[in-house]
Amino acid sequence: MSHTAWRATEPAFLTCHATGLNAALHAVTTPLGLLGALALVATPWPPAALGVAVLYAASLLGRIPLRVWTATTLALMALAAIAMAWPWPWPVALAMLLVAYGLQEAAHWITCEPTLQSTYQGRTGWLWDLAVHSWLLLPLVLVAAARHLSVVRALLPRVRIVDGRLPDARHPDIEHVRRWVADNEPSTAHTTHWWFHDTPQAVQEALQRLASDPHVLGLFRDAHPGCDVEIVHEMNEIYVSGPENEATSDTVFYTPHVDGPFAIWPGATVYRSLVGITENTRVQTLFVHPTRHAEPLAYTLTQGELLAFDFNRELHFIRTVPDRSDPDQRCVLKVHYVVYPKGMATYGRLLGRLTGLYDQRARQLFLSTLAPSTLWERLKAAAVLGTTRAFDAVVRHIGWGNLAYVTALAAVSLLTGSLLPLLVGASFVHYLLYLGVFEFRSAISFGQFKRDVVFFKAVSTAQLVGLFLWSWTPDPVALGLMAVGYGLATSATLALGVDRTYFGVELGQLPPKRIDRFPFGVIPHPMIVGAIVGLLGFHLVEPLRAYAPWLIPTHIAFYLLHLVQEITDEHATANRRAVVSD
Repeated sequence: MSHTAWRATEPAFLTCHATGLNAALHAVTTPLGLLGALALVATPWPPAALGVAVLYAASLLGRIPLRVWTATTLALMALAAIAMAWPWPWPVALAMLLVAYGLQEAAHWITCEPTLQSTYQGRTGWLWDLAVHSWLLLPLVLVAAARHLSVVRALLPRVRIVDGRLPDARHPDIEHVRRWVADNEPSTAHTTHWWFHDTPQAVQEALQRLASDPHVLGLFRDAHPGCDVEIVHEMNEIYVSGPENEATSDTVFYTPHVDGPFAIWPGATVYRSLVGITENTRVQTLFVHPTRHAEPLAYTLTQGELLAFDFNRELHFIRTVPDRSDPDQRCVLKVHYVVYPKGMATYGRLLGRLTGLYDQRARQLFLSTLAPSTLWERLKAAAVLGTTRAFDAVVRHIGWGNLAYVTALAAVSLLTGSLLPLLVGASFVHYLLYLGVFEFRSAISFGQFKRDVVFFKAVSTAQLVGLFLWSWTPDPVALGLMAVGYGLATSATLALGVDRTYFGVELGQLPPKRIDRFPFGVIPHPMIVGAIVGLLGFHLVEPLRAYAPWLIPTHIAFYLLHLVQEITDEHATANRRAVVSD
């Protein structure tokens, strides 16, 4: 079948839906209108909604690209399931259809973009154009929304590290700071710290030139297109490394830790940038979640190099490499920047200000425990180290953002007396992570990705098991499906290993390798097949199905969408692994 109508309509539609906001609004209003139409069809006989959805999908087959058709069909099946699941009164269904049309017009008015209909209305044959436009509307909206999916990258577990070299023109400033530090004889017993504003005027001027260098600011703008960058002056300091002391706050630097507490501040980032002032071969900075071949990402920062990381989110530590020595104690500048979307200066500066206030208070406590001599000082040092280790455990295994999100959903469920907010909000997050990471593979923090999907999958599974136990009925068929399905999925995971299961090959962490161990080579896509079989076991439990008839079909739809994503993988190469990950 020809794609002629699609090729003629798609460019004009995308021109009229070029902004991300308009595309996002249509991604809500168009499905809402279709749901209203399907609910109207379902009013006399619910299965009619499914029949209409199947006929619509069949009419598009071969007339639009396969990936677009697959996404459209899954969306139609989900809408048909919702239309059949609840008895929609026809006035409500009609209102949804009319409101959706009105909101679509409003979306164009808000974004100052013309409607596609306005570009052809009134010319000869325009009613036919309107019919074709309406017929292709859902797949067109999905394509328009997909063009702006890059905004999703901000929500993925990404490596928040920026590195580079300062221009040679800044070398005299670096040397000026290095000589000043050497002349002031930093301590060899513990770390030494100077605020930028406590240094002599000439040193301050050199530090300012280093911090505000256009090349440095450009590194952050390149990493965050569409964002502005500002220096957080009150946090900047000169730092000279000391030895690793077991009973002082200096031990923090050798312990995995996050520097700041504002991990759940969305959209804006405070970066701590380290600028090498001395030659260094001995001290490494390592990041726990960003990994390379199962090892923490490691940098040995030397003179003239820059390494920046998210102050509030990136778990890191330092270590010394044995049998290496340098002429000077390691000295770096800690320069801080806040990065925020253009037009949101107040929001971004607020994060910078709050982070600065925290850093000043934390530094006062840190300095007071560098050389503890009294019982009170030793207790404070122990508190600093204990708090650091507790934060490390949460960041390493759960994530503050994940914890806050699930806690908020649980609070809403508790206040409303309904499990639905938690069930809807936390059951499918891991699928969204699968889909997003598989599509946008660059700069993904592998350890954080594994942490997040394991956490949300555990929450989702716990809810399923809880509902099953709550609605327990002795159904041997349901139990058998669960045992066979999840047994198959588990055996596939054991055959692959955890890292390969979670896209270790696709993300460049492991080399491609053909897996022949059972169930691979016997059952196609055993993880997804096993998971779907197990989910069907849950769906056979009548009280669970009656409470949330949409729950298991939605789980299965996400698995099928991910399966299609892998089969049609645009990133595939000749050496792509021959297995499908969960």
